[in-house]
Amino acid sequence: MAPIKKLAEEMGVESPLSGHKTMVLGTSGMTVMDQATGYSVFADGGFADERHGITELLSRIGKVVYDHDEDAPKPKRVLSDKVVAEMNYMLSQVTERGTGRRALLPMARIAGKTGTTQDYRDAWFVGFTGNYVCAVWIGNDDYTPMKRVVGGFIPAMIWQRVMSYANQNVDIKPIPGLPDPLPDPKIAGQLAKAEKKDGDAVVRERPRILSSATTEFLRELSEALKTAPPLKPPARPETLSSL
Repeated sequence: MAPIKKLAEEMGVESPLSGHKTMVLGTSGMTVMDQATGYSVFADGGFADERHGITELLSRIGKVVYDHDEDAPKPKRVLSDKVVAEMNYMLSQVTERGTGRRALLPMARIAGKTGTTQDYRDAWFVGFTGNYVCAVWIGNDDYTPMKRVVGGFIPAMIWQRVMSYANQNVDIKPIPGLPDPLPDPKIAGQLAKAEKKDGDAVVRERPRILSSATTEFLRELSEALKTAPPLKPPARPETLSSL
């Protein structure tokens, strides 16, 4: 398990990992940011970059004080091209033929993975296009079970709506290992018909900057997360028998 734990950390996972053999069953908890950061390695062709929230800082006279592309440490390779191509093909099949079909986009090919934990406590969809990575998690803050919510349903649908918006008016890049950046024409046609039927064929143009309302909401959310009390673990934590 030590090599797997080391690779996960090299891919950007910062949550503590047990290193026990049950880790492959999901016994080590992970944040949404960790999931998005880890999957970004697949989207970036095997390179791991430090996650960051600032790309550029300017002085009041417009002088560049910090530029992430120039000043931050350069991405390092952690996966080979061959491994990335194989992983991305498998992840694309999850969305084109498997449990992640609700996440399909009409304008870009995608790759991703659904996830559902025991008793429906967590539901995930994490995926990417050649341009963006997005991770969606649904669950209760008190760790109580949900009512049969699975990763291929609501999380995949949320991911689809967010990424449909994000990938508007951009040059669609290919996913590493998948040369065609566009979805199968049959898939695109089916999605277009479904959107038209739902009355959602017209999507608002993406604004170039965040609105003041969105900026204020993100500020309030950040403050709420900072001041939120830590959650208590369940009274009787789940255990697995020795393997």
